[in-house]
Amino acid sequence: MPKFSALPPLQKRLTLILGLAFVCQLLPFVSRLPVLPLELAWLVDLTTHWQLVWLTMSGVAAAILSVQRRSIVPWVPFVLGASLTWFATQPGTLRISQGPHETLTVVSANLHVDNPDLSSLHNWLNAVNPDIVVLQEVSPASALQLKKWSEYETISAIPADDPFGMAVLVRGRPAEVNWRTPEGAPPYVQLDFQAQGTKVRLFGIHPMPPISAEDHFQRSLLMRQLVANAHQAPTLVVGDFNASPWSSAMPKDTLYRVLPLIPTWRYILPIDLIMGTSHWKVVKTGRGPAIGSDHFPVWAILTLD
Repeated sequence: MPKFSALPPLQKRLTLILGLAFVCQLLPFVSRLPVLPLELAWLVDLTTHWQLVWLTMSGVAAAILSVQRRSIVPWVPFVLGASLTWFATQPGTLRISQGPHETLTVVSANLHVDNPDLSSLHNWLNAVNPDIVVLQEVSPASALQLKKWSEYETISAIPADDPFGMAVLVRGRPAEVNWRTPEGAPPYVQLDFQAQGTKVRLFGIHPMPPISAEDHFQRSLLMRQLVANAHQAPTLVVGDFNASPWSSAMPKDTLYRVLPLIPTWRYILPIDLIMGTSHWKVVKTGRGPAIGSDHFPVWAILTLD
């Protein structure tokens, strides 16, 4: 293998890309180290969100280098980096249901606060026929449109002119809705209802994006609180987490992912998530269509074990 200094300019750049991507794929493990000061933990965690980007960059660089050098050696750092990305993904996924059961269909959608028309979302929801819908970035204008959706017995919203208005919609069952408004953080909703004869709980969340160390801390604090609450009943946590499955905010256990690693923000970041305790199994899940937002909705059909 030739020395780095002797490589042609393009191969030098591609080698540097491979090395950078590999280092970035190590950072999810670094971000969880308890010894990191808050400011550094925040910066490292920001980098972890882009694991699919690092993986793509690494794959492209490895492919070109392997052709130019006529060698499989450039694929070694790609394979190692891909393995790191896989093992750093937190938490694991829920089990798949193997038989017919009574089900619960849940949808999460970030509307985008400047989206004036919810008709695309409404038409898609009528096709999916969800039991629970959690909406983020609900503006006052959006809230007025939601009030006309008569198929939902419960429609509760805290609209806002900023991106942190929320709403929850329930069809076909009574539900108790409680809004939580933590100091210094966006509101979130707690929904208690019956599913398959069992009392269950759903949290709809949309924490601040980690644009500062304090926001990073508040998001992690919220996740720890939800994990602590999840022991009280079969629980779902639904929303725009503003955190990817490689973020240090993600729990290692208690709550598990429903969706695979599907990018939901601009085809890049998988941050719109549905998570649940191990009481749940997955019948079917996926990403919805474009609804006039920079996010895609996500949905899941679930059953209690």
